[in-house]
Amino acid sequence: MQLSFTCFNGQVNSGEKREQSECKETNCERKWSKPGTKEAARDSAVLAANQGLYNGFLAAGLLWGVFYQWPLSALHIKTFFLGCVIVAGVFGAVTVSRKILWVQALPAAIALVLMHLPR
Repeated sequence: MQLSFTCFNGQVNSGEKREQSECKETNCERKWSKPGTKEAARDSAVLAANQGLYNGFLAAGLLWGVFYQWPLSALHIKTFFLGCVIVAGVFGAVTVSRKILWVQALPAAIALVLMHLPR
């Protein structure tokens, strides 16, 4: 699938198509070359399935940590999986949307801090 790059230079609706190498130096937004095509839908479905599987593994790991019988090992398990959630949230904020930082990484960071507070 090819991506086209629309360079806006601060003007939201008046973009011009450029090559990726030219566009890196300006404020750009990546767009599908043909949104709404069957190819784009197929590729999006594969990405969504991958993301769902990834989230399922994180949830399973966190549940494993919650119900693990030895408290210290459970703490290590939860710390590892919350760290994974934070890394994924930061990566998503950098590559997709800054909102992901607040919706995904911040709650995981708060849980991590609260989990390590003395009781």
